[in-house]
Amino acid sequence: MKKLSFLFLLFVQFFINAQSQRFLYEYKIATDSTNRDSVIVEMMRLDVLPKGSKYYSQNVYMRDSIMDSRLKKHEFVKNANGDMMISNEGTPNGVIEHKVYKTYPDFKINFINKIWPDFYNQTDDRKMTWKILSDKQKIGKWDCQKAETYFAGRKWTAWFTSSIPLQDGPYKFRGLPGLIVKAINLNETISFELKGVQNIIKQDLDDDFEKQINATPVTYKQYVKLYKNYLKDPIAGVRKAYTDKVLQMYDESGNLIPQAKALKDYEARAREQLKKNNNALEPDLLK
Repeated sequence: MKKLSFLFLLFVQFFINAQSQRFLYEYKIATDSTNRDSVIVEMMRLDVLPKGSKYYSQNVYMRDSIMDSRLKKHEFVKNANGDMMISNEGTPNGVIEHKVYKTYPDFKINFINKIWPDFYNQTDDRKMTWKILSDKQKIGKWDCQKAETYFAGRKWTAWFTSSIPLQDGPYKFRGLPGLIVKAINLNETISFELKGVQNIIKQDLDDDFEKQINATPVTYKQYVKLYKNYLKDPIAGVRKAYTDKVLQMYDESGNLIPQAKALKDYEARAREQLKKNNNALEPDLLK
């Protein structure tokens, strides 16, 4: 009985300590399913806190922190046409803009993403049902066990470790009896892998867990509709910005580009980019 009580106390102590830990995941995605060399690699953070967890890009956080600091210090520079702006020179290159919040103990999910020019806070109530298998594998320094699930239009294989008793993981993954160390899709074009664990330094903590930035709340169905509208007309936001007279485009010499030409060129680039970004993390969004 004493031994069981001791083990229980160890588990509780680990869980308490884990509330202030940061798990660093390497996220890889081949954005073009026809070209496996089109890989984006970005380090993502999973911050585990008393009320829940937050998953976000390390470089995007650092970039935004630097830009915010320059704004507060009024560190402006002139662009090619003489307008004052905040320079992004010297900031980390981050491209993964989405964030995922999970609350404990119910694991309610809020997904924050930008459909230009607005941020949306999407509640996601979809369940994640796992099949735990007997396969074992050592990944990094963690002894892991295999599990499989089908979620958001993809079959996923995950490896979790019971040595870190947290039912959490990267992105929206959760619900296994241990932290998810690695997750990979069926055709191996998308993966998440745990690379390190850190104690969270207070001054390096993204403090928007409560406010979850100024994002418009939407349901999953509403978000799908917004996303499909974006695919049909990827420059709707840019067109509106022109109408509202809050946006103008200039060439490399600082000359104003006529609105019609600017929109035409921008749309051509946007649609070409969409063709290349055809390996959606959640294919269900396209149905």
